[in-house]
Amino acid sequence: MVCCTAIFDFPPENIPKLITETHWYWVIATGLLMLIQLPLTLIKKPSRWRYFQITVLSIVLLISFFLMLHTKISPVILKAPFHHCVFCLLENHPFVLIATIIFCLGVYLNFSYGLIGMVSHRTNSAAIAEKLAPMASKFLILYLVSTIVFIINFLISLYAN
Repeated sequence: MVCCTAIFDFPPENIPKLITETHWYWVIATGLLMLIQLPLTLIKKPSRWRYFQITVLSIVLLISFFLMLHTKISPVILKAPFHHCVFCLLENHPFVLIATIIFCLGVYLNFSYGLIGMVSHRTNSAAIAEKLAPMASKFLILYLVSTIVFIINFLISLYAN
């Protein structure tokens, strides 16, 4: 199957150059956003402002995640320095697809947690928010699992042949 960006691909010998000379900004930003979201989600009785922060941070985290896939992860795992096609990455590497689904599920659940918390604060129905609080820490497990799968797949693609 030929991708629309295949004409710009270079041979896999340029992968070490890609890793050292290009930026890791989106990878670092995604990691930092996950670390920022961790304490926000683990607060026992968050205020309405915290729920808002969790909701907005979930949206920013999802955008940062796909930019990370596009700019850095895709070219390295596909072994083509100028091939930034996320669709080819997800099609050719099923573990990356699974990790992406797990990550997006974690973001969706965290976003829902923040949104429902904001609404329940506004309507003074704190019972809903109290029931969601124990679940919030479990959403972060999805981030951790997807990160581990990405790291393993990344290392395999670097050291395989």
